[in-house]
Amino acid sequence: AIVMGQDVEGVRNALSTMGQLFFANEGKLCLPSGIIRDWPSVAWRGVHLFVGPEALDFHQKIWNRVLLPLKFNKVVLECERTKWHALPNPKPANYMSRQDLLELFEFYRDSGIEPIPLIQSFGHMDWLFADKQNLNLALYPEPAYSIDPRLPDAQKLLSNVWDEAIGLLHPRAIHFG
Repeated sequence: AIVMGQDVEGVRNALSTMGQLFFANEGKLCLPSGIIRDWPSVAWRGVHLFVGPEALDFHQKIWNRVLLPLKFNKVVLECERTKWHALPNPKPANYMSRQDLLELFEFYRDSGIEPIPLIQSFGHMDWLFADKQNLNLALYPEPAYSIDPRLPDAQKLLSNVWDEAIGLLHPRAIHFG
């Protein structure tokens, strides 16, 4: 077999395709004969996943077993539920540690996948208002769903969380939710 690609990602995807073609025949591992020409039709092929205390193990399994064969090259990780130092209140048990999040980012980078942090920063802010906390930052306290971007304390909190995330993770791109 001859495997070629324009870059490391191309070779990795070619090897993934080849791995999917193997079959057993009379106790031997075989490959079909032929020529395969394969390349992505779009440059950005991503998936959106969540984090939590068990995310590192789960992501490694789902990526290797399901997503890698689909040849994704980006992963948007919704990571506001991380034990950020910038958050003012105790963090629930279902939040991910900063170290585990960093290891998750490193796992993706080592796999040739670009990890992109997503921190909900206006709407979908239930993570900040859990247990009726931080309601002074809510646009409307009932239901507390959005932060009030006009409040200096809200601006400072989000700025501090993002500064911490960028300083820890060193992403090439970020996603504001």
